[in-house]
Amino acid sequence: QGVAYEGQLVAMMALMEAPAIMVAIWLARRNAVEAEREIAHLFTSGSVVVLLGALLVGVLSGSDGHAQTGAFFIDPFAGLLTLFLLEMGLKAGARLGDFKGMGWGPAAFAIYMPLIGACLGIGVGAAVGLSHGGTTLLAVLAASASYIAAPAAVSQSIPEANPSYYGTLPLAVTFPFNVTLGIPLYFELSRLLT
Repeated sequence: QGVAYEGQLVAMMALMEAPAIMVAIWLARRNAVEAEREIAHLFTSGSVVVLLGALLVGVLSGSDGHAQTGAFFIDPFAGLLTLFLLEMGLKAGARLGDFKGMGWGPAAFAIYMPLIGACLGIGVGAAVGLSHGGTTLLAVLAASASYIAAPAAVSQSIPEANPSYYGTLPLAVTFPFNVTLGIPLYFELSRLLT
């Protein structure tokens, strides 16, 4: 729609997602006998290293680095992301039957938690003076489940976790909700406050 936004919001995703993944791993392992080893694992989880490492490489290499690696990282991103999301969608779809055993609580959580996150994002965005576009993006980030990095991190770091919770709920409930109803709602709420 051609709405301007602050460029630093692209980096906000990595800055928000990495601590969330680390907290999830810590919460799952805090009572484990190997808790000390897990603390070190928090900082070496593949997803956390890739998120924060890519951010650091981008900062250190600047525009020159972007120009040199854009053809490898930037140009194929949309196509690779599409293939990845299709694969994740197939995995989520294969587990839709698991919803019967979960009850309505987790599905409701996958809708009302994004609304809470979006409201917090809109409030913070407006309070710090972000533009309408920037506030909307912060709301979308705060409302979104991790559709890519967290499922990968959880499947590797917490193999006993139920994929229906970390994979199916975000992809089959939160993602469609945000795309169809959430983002337009966040966009309008952001317009009102900015």
